[in-house]
Amino acid sequence: MKHIGIIGSFGSGNIGDEAAWMSVQRFLESKDPRWKYHTHIFQWSTPYQACGHKVHPIYALTNNELNWINENFKAMIIVGGGIIGWKWGLTITPNLVDILKGFKIPIYTISVSAEKGQYTRETIEVVRTLQDISKVFTVRDKFSQQNVFEITDKMPYITPDVVSILGEKYPIVESKVTSLKDVLMINASNCLTEEISVFWREVFTMLDSDNISCVPFMPTRNEVLITTGTSNSNMFDFYQPEEMVSVMMKKKFIIAGRLHAAVFAATAKTPFFAINYHPKVKAFCDSIGYPHYYPKTNDLPLDGTEYGFDLSKIDMKELVKEIKYAMANPVVPPDYLTAMSFLEEVYADIMKPSSKVCMYCGEDVEVDKPGFFLCPHCKNTNLE
Repeated sequence: MKHIGIIGSFGSGNIGDEAAWMSVQRFLESKDPRWKYHTHIFQWSTPYQACGHKVHPIYALTNNELNWINENFKAMIIVGGGIIGWKWGLTITPNLVDILKGFKIPIYTISVSAEKGQYTRETIEVVRTLQDISKVFTVRDKFSQQNVFEITDKMPYITPDVVSILGEKYPIVESKVTSLKDVLMINASNCLTEEISVFWREVFTMLDSDNISCVPFMPTRNEVLITTGTSNSNMFDFYQPEEMVSVMMKKKFIIAGRLHAAVFAATAKTPFFAINYHPKVKAFCDSIGYPHYYPKTNDLPLDGTEYGFDLSKIDMKELVKEIKYAMANPVVPPDYLTAMSFLEEVYADIMKPSSKVCMYCGEDVEVDKPGFFLCPHCKNTNLE
């Protein structure tokens, strides 16, 4: 059995990023349990926090490793957030054009994000190369679609975020549910400048904080302490993506300060309010027809990290008013198109018979599985 590789921003513990590869992994395992042992995870970023699984750094691949991948892999899948960026992301990985061109196997770039920014000639070349060599290339929202079009003059298709296929499958420890209150707050921890930290603490205080649990999106309690300003516990549970979906199914309301907190809540069919800290949040809510998010426009300035909006410039009283209104008038997320049917199409394309050259007569032969095959032209037996 050959292997499949998944490239993305993995290994840091960020629950949204982890959910991307986990979704593809779970899908592959549902098709054939052996994929659990024949799927390899490749990271493009240097992990900013240790995580429990082993990944291969894509930027460190040697020629020998590339050759091994080409000989032993069926495909490479690129997925998730942080893929196309001008300041950070897969597309600023050193020598990426050479690495991409070194792959002789099909590449599927699916449901990725693309940032708006000042792309250099080099990063533009990387984006164009990625789009050109990918057998399938799709983005996950209109914001990313427009950004790719402005870079390459080619309009990509939009397909649902792959994490939309996650469900309540994880065997969750009951204490991880009962230790949390009925309202969960997940803040945008990767945007925690000092101003944003103050913003979150004030929002937390202005809401009914006695009935809210702040839940970390990474295996660290720092964002909880920064957000709440106080702590009654020395430890905080970290939740795997499927655990988070399971927990949300059992709670009444989610204050989603992360894109994937909103996606998980929509999957769990739990009412939520999304903080529009980045255009991708509005893009997701609009795509499923969900009304409860704020601000309604994308005209705030960027924060000091240049990743998301400067939330300290929000009218905080208006924001809290909107959150309270949403909590008093909860809307159950509607059914929406998930990535499942699209992943089925990708898998069918990956697994369709591949063409091999007969070592005796040189004719192309369609081979549907590894091992010996009989050439229909010269009737000789080959070993793949």
